[in-house]
Amino acid sequence: MAPAPPLDLNQILAGLKDFRDKFQGHFWLEVFLIEGVNTHDDHIARLKEVIAEIQPERVQLNSAVRPTAEAGIAPLSPERLQEIRTQLGLDSEIITAKTINTTQQEQDHIDEAILALVQRHPCCLTDICTSLSLETTAAESALERLSRSGQVNTDYRNGLAYYRAY
Repeated sequence: MAPAPPLDLNQILAGLKDFRDKFQGHFWLEVFLIEGVNTHDDHIARLKEVIAEIQPERVQLNSAVRPTAEAGIAPLSPERLQEIRTQLGLDSEIITAKTINTTQQEQDHIDEAILALVQRHPCCLTDICTSLSLETTAAESALERLSRSGQVNTDYRNGLAYYRAY
């Protein structure tokens, strides 16, 4: 898929190479990956070539972690991102939302965000994770806290758990 007109991919790449040659600071390249758009093996092989031409000091791989303007764009799984990282064969890093040990303040923030979401409409775990850019384990922990405190109820529809506020 080409960039939107009047953007020209070759011009963009030439500009990045030129900038890299002239810039004296640290030069990092972030690659935003969208399943079905730039994740095919051919795309990754070409990306590897382009990265070699640009020669950034660091390559960061990213994917959608917040709801996007375009419908149907979902984040790549951590496993898929790791596969692409391996295909590139570069010293790169994955910079999407990471599972971290959360503080009480962060847990409270997550709980509040989930509660606000499920007050609007019932959501399944995948919807919650996608809408709020949460790792599954963080969302599950928050839902457990909210359920124990009596703030969230679980309904099952067609075999799938949906969470809603009381």
